[in-house]
Amino acid sequence: MIQTTNIRRILDRIMRHPMLRDIPFETAVEYTVDFISLLGTPALYEEKTSVVNIKEWRGQLPRNGKGLVYRYSGNSFHLSPDKSPLEGMELTYKIQGLVIFTSTKDTDIEIAYRAFAVDDEGYPLLPDNASFLRGLENYIKLQWFTVLYDMGKIPQAVM
Repeated sequence: MIQTTNIRRILDRIMRHPMLRDIPFETAVEYTVDFISLLGTPALYEEKTSVVNIKEWRGQLPRNGKGLVYRYSGNSFHLSPDKSPLEGMELTYKIQGLVIFTSTKDTDIEIAYRAFAVDDEGYPLLPDNASFLRGLENYIKLQWFTVLYDMGKIPQAVM
């Protein structure tokens, strides 16, 4: 397990810069999620499961509860020990946006997925690593300064 830190640590450092004092917290979090996704750092993800209620072959992702485990067409998932497949039925799904479409009309399904590890407030946990944190800080600056430049609020030399 890697050592992690709260996102507020990096945001406190960023907010010291006069041109970054007005960056909304949610925007900085969004840039952080983008940065983590771009790097593809698997240690920052955790395995999760949720239950999705299916009505009329569709359900909203994710949801809590208990139900069947489905598999994606062509990819296998294992059934939980207390679950059994429906007799003679191929359990499949596809995802479009935040909606899952299944091969059964009305049921509960259990899904497994990888998600960002988060703190108690639901914000992403970051590796407590100086190189990663410096890279994230620079990425957030670049994204925010690009917005300011596009709005004509900073000169090209700052970029």
